[in-house]
Amino acid sequence: EFLLSNHNSAGDGTPYAEAEKSPRQDARIQNLLRTTDSVATPIADPSLSISLLSSFSTGIFDESAAEILAYDPDSQQIFFTNAFSNVIRVLDISDPSNPVEASSIDPIGLQPNAGGINIVDVSQGLVAAAVAADDHTDNGIVIFYDTSGSFVGSVEVGALPDSLAFSPDGMTVVVANEGEPDDNEDPDPAIDPMGSISIIDVERLRTEGILTDFD
Repeated sequence: EFLLSNHNSAGDGTPYAEAEKSPRQDARIQNLLRTTDSVATPIADPSLSISLLSSFSTGIFDESAAEILAYDPDSQQIFFTNAFSNVIRVLDISDPSNPVEASSIDPIGLQPNAGGINIVDVSQGLVAAAVAADDHTDNGIVIFYDTSGSFVGSVEVGALPDSLAFSPDGMTVVVANEGEPDDNEDPDPAIDPMGSISIIDVERLRTEGILTDFD
């Protein structure tokens, strides 16, 4: 509605009917921090308070030993990436006041040229982790485990998979592959893989043990 009322100069019901412009010249791109008529002012709620219940320390500082985490409500476990030792560590928080470390998931199923585990997510008993190649310009993989740590399968994705997420129904995994060049400082790098998005169908994995993907 905002776009139709503010950026529909042709009056044809198409907000983006104008010729495309650069971001710096495009008045349709709004800076919400400076727009006072479209963003509600936050109001503090004095009844809301947050206090520390418990914590867990890996004992390793500044080495990405607990960077990305995902919570599984069914098993009441937290899965988190530990790039320092390249494993997926697991915390049992069935008693949130006393988190207990469970057995870590070792990176079974990794390719010989695998690099670090970048991110993990969990849904309906299935754990997915994105793993870059040791040479980040090569294709990476996504590995799958059940929540008990048993290896289920893996699928090749694009270069440098750095983020992934399950769909709300748990049947699809979407992966963002950054595709960084071999030299970020070189304006004309020798190797510059394309950034991509991989979509992995895990419905058949859950029922038949078959992985299906497309970019």
